[in-house]
Amino acid sequence: MEVLERVMLVLGAGPESVSSARRQARAIVGGWDVDPDCLDDVVLILSELVGNAVLHTGDAQSVALVRSPDRIRIEVADRGHLLPSPNPYGPEAHTGRGLALVARLAMDWGTSVQEAGKLVWADVSTVATAHGQAPPPLTTGLEPLSDEPAPDLERVCFLGVPVWTYMTMQEQNDALHRDIDLLLIGNGEGLSVPLPASLLDASRRLREQFGLPRSSFRDRVFEARRRGETMTDLEAWFPPGAAAQAHEYVRLIEQLEGFANAGFLFVEPPDAAVIALRRWFVTEVEHQLAGADPTPAPDDPSDRP
Repeated sequence: MEVLERVMLVLGAGPESVSSARRQARAIVGGWDVDPDCLDDVVLILSELVGNAVLHTGDAQSVALVRSPDRIRIEVADRGHLLPSPNPYGPEAHTGRGLALVARLAMDWGTSVQEAGKLVWADVSTVATAHGQAPPPLTTGLEPLSDEPAPDLERVCFLGVPVWTYMTMQEQNDALHRDIDLLLIGNGEGLSVPLPASLLDASRRLREQFGLPRSSFRDRVFEARRRGETMTDLEAWFPPGAAAQAHEYVRLIEQLEGFANAGFLFVEPPDAAVIALRRWFVTEVEHQLAGADPTPAPDDPSDRP
């Protein structure tokens, strides 16, 4: 593999290393001018591998991003000696569900034994190719049920969506969902970490009711960013009951984010602009389905391309 550039990430100890790795990867890979889908896949895979290292060994010992002409390799080393296995689950095994995600997104992935532990790596293609078929998005009220009109759907317009804040919100939502997977799998594997019953209950309800939604607006917002736009308009078609689902989704998300300050989740609490934008989406769905005119998104003075 021809190496064009190799960047070592600087991580702290414990759970904070996951959010730190995500931030650094987004900045580094974003500077390599790759396709937005590639950037998202790198961040998701990195989150899974670093999260597994923290969950099962306490810390990732080193993390590297390696750029080649046709791929980006993610390398995560830890002190564990047991190699990851997608199935079956066990108290010493890496999470099978997360590794299934890695296998679906990556061109290839594998492990190598080192003197002080192991190295887990995954390659993400920088060439636009279709990886495994993604499941259809679930309806949370924050994503459209359809891009096309239908007799039982109603049109909702989202005006003046700030591009940078939307991307930050999307990353926050993705990171929270990955943390919930790690938490639920770890709890199911019998890891002796005391967790509040309300955290486990909210996590299970989020996963059971909404699964792993993937925003259908994402590609349109990334395209607006490519054009150098700081704001963009979005529209979609929703069923009449979408507002209730949207409110419940945001309520669960915000309840779970409340546990971040206490150190139970890897994700950091969102900033005020993300909270405001997320709530505005829900309000627009509710008001427009009730017959009101659309209103622009809240201003964010810090928003920038």
